[in-house]
Amino acid sequence: MEVVILGSGQDGGVPQLGAERSVADPRTASSLAVLTASGSIVLFDASPDLRVQWLTVAPRPIAAVFLTHGHMGHYAGLMQFGKEAAATRELPLHATRRMLTYLDSNEPWRSLLFERFLADVPLDPGVPVSVGGDLTVTATAVPHRSEFTDTVGFSIAGPERSLLYLPDVDRWDAWDARGYVGRHDIAIVDGTFWSEAEPPGRSIADVPHPTIIDSMERFADLVDDVTIVFTHLNHSNPAGAAGSAEAREVHRRGFLIAEDGMRFDLGGRS
Repeated sequence: MEVVILGSGQDGGVPQLGAERSVADPRTASSLAVLTASGSIVLFDASPDLRVQWLTVAPRPIAAVFLTHGHMGHYAGLMQFGKEAAATRELPLHATRRMLTYLDSNEPWRSLLFERFLADVPLDPGVPVSVGGDLTVTATAVPHRSEFTDTVGFSIAGPERSLLYLPDVDRWDAWDARGYVGRHDIAIVDGTFWSEAEPPGRSIADVPHPTIIDSMERFADLVDDVTIVFTHLNHSNPAGAAGSAEAREVHRRGFLIAEDGMRFDLGGRS
């Protein structure tokens, strides 16, 4: 069973529309695919770049979709399942009840559910969901801006190894983040900003995310046991440029920077 990072950029991708300058290498918006033994894909987040990202794993069909939350880069790709595009039939859409209520209350997402292109499957945090036999997914509620919906991270357990997908979180303190990250063999976590000097022209308090600098300090003693990968990089994040001093520092300290197309093995027959 193989995991493919379809996209590793912040919601707007890299570079972002209107950005005068990008210090990071080009990336599509954050998304993840699990390639199952049955030959299908389980998708984690449906980014605005889904149409292009799917080519990385085509021609495998998408068997199910799991959503972390309701910010634009994580669900806008659902439009690709409607009548103007793939016209899927009752594709299982796993999301929290608040996320599903949000979709069902707003067009064009409501039509995707009403016309059964997507079939809503409520997620309860802490309750494992079996997908395709060898794959188990468990959602955990995490602190993140909740203007529209709540936010979850996903523990993805394969035949031999487990992976955490947590592209968005406000902060690491005030909850057991170390314990959560440390329970996995691989952890793909929020690396939006390098430092509090970002984002350009705005305060980090307006779009809170932990910085990579802080995360490396906090998780330094976990890297011998957990492969920790920073994803969801903003266009202003210098660690997103291959060969930069910041990227070299990340690798020197035992962490990784996500790249579109990066793959991880969860064991078993893929």
